Amino acid sequence: MRGEGEGRRVRRELLALFMAAGAAAAVLALAGCGLEKWPYLEPPGDSPDAEPWTPFFQVINVTPRESEFLGFELYYKFYSSDQSAQQTSESGLTTRAALVAAHFWRMCSPGKLSEQTLPAIPLIDVDVGDRGDAFLTRLDFQLLETPKAVYYYGVPVKERDILIRRYATDSYSNTKTFAQSELTETDIDLASVNYTSGQYLYLVVYAFSYGLINFTDQLYSDARYLGYVRYTMP
Repeated sequence: MRGEGEGRRVRRELLALFMAAGAAAAVLALAGCGLEKWPYLEPPGDSPDAEPWTPFFQVINVTPRESEFLGFELYYKFYSSDQSAQQTSESGLTTRAALVAAHFWRMCSPGKLSEQTLPAIPLIDVDVGDRGDAFLTRLDFQLLETPKAVYYYGVPVKERDILIRRYATDSYSNTKTFAQSELTETDIDLASVNYTSGQYLYLVVYAFSYGLINFTDQLYSDARYLGYVRYTMP
C-alpha cells in the first residue's frame, strides 16, 4: 500500500504532465491560427551611397513584398561642416526609434504638417501592381525649392514625381522646402546644427519600408542608410 507522501508525488507528476500537454496544445492552436509569425517588412534594397557632390539618393524596391507593405518613408538630418565625426558615427543606425532619438526628422509632402500624421499613406506610396517588382526611386535635390522622389515603374518604364518637404513649418504651418532661403535658426530640424551664413551643410537620409497591420498598426522595416550630400548656406 502506497504511503501518503508517495501519493502526493504521483499527483504532482500527473499534474505536470497535464500542464505540459496543455501548453503543447496551446502552441499548436496558435500555430493553427497563424499567430506564430509576426509580420516583417524587408528594408529597401542595398543601394550605393549618395555621392557628397551630387544631389541624388537612391531607394531600391526588392522582391518579394509582404501584403502589409505600402511604400517607403524617408528620414533626414542636417549636419554642419564641423559635425562630420558625428555624421560618420550616425551612419550605422538601424531602427526608426534610433533615428528619432538622434534627432532625424520625417520627410513630408507639401501642405499642413497636421494633415500628414501617420498611419496614412507613406511619402512614397507604391502602387499595388508594382509592390512585387524590383524598381528604383531616385531622390532628386537638384532644385532645392522643389526636391522630389522620382518613382520609375512599369514596362515600358514611366516616371511619377513625388514632391518632398521638410518637417519644419512656416508661419502658416505649411511644410518648408529645402531651399537655402527657407533654412532658419529657429527651424526644428536645425536646432542641433551649428552654422553661419555661407557655411555648407550635409544632408543625411535614411529610408524605411512602411506598412500597416489591421489598417491601424504601423510597421517599419530596418533602416537603410542612403548616404549624404552637401550644399551651401546663403
